[in-house]
Amino acid sequence: MEVRWDALPGRTWTGTLTQVPSTVTKNGTRTVGEIACTVNNQDVKLLPNVNVTLKIITGEHENALMVPREAVHEDDGRRYVYQIVNGELQRQYIQTALSNLTQIEVTSGVPDGALIAVTAQSAASLREGLPVRVVQR
Repeated sequence: MEVRWDALPGRTWTGTLTQVPSTVTKNGTRTVGEIACTVNNQDVKLLPNVNVTLKIITGEHENALMVPREAVHEDDGRRYVYQIVNGELQRQYIQTALSNLTQIEVTSGVPDGALIAVTAQSAASLREGLPVRVVQR
C-alpha cells in the first residue's frame, strides 16, 4: 500500500492493510469505505487526522489484456464481447479475471489484434450481426 499526502508533494509512505471495509457507501462523487492499516512513519512527518490518498493493489497481472467495462456483456452467467469481423458484430465468449471500476481483464476468448466494440454511437443497442463502422479513439 502506498500513502500520499498533498501537504508533502512527492513524499510517499508504505503501509500494510490490516482491515478491509465491511461496507462501502456513496458520498457525493466519492465511494467511501473505512480501512485500517499500519504505516511506516518513523520520521513522524505524516500527521494524524489528515486526509491522504491511498493506492492499494489487491491483485496484479503483467501483460494483461484489459477492455473497458462497458465492452463486456453477460448472458446466462457467461461473459462476452462483440468482436468486429468483416464490418459486423460477432458475439465472442470470454473468460475474465481481475477488474477495477473501469476495466476488466480478459484471459481468453479474444484473439490477438481483434477489434472489440465498446458502445454504439446511436440509441440502438449492440447485437450480433449489426453492421458497424470502426471509429478509433
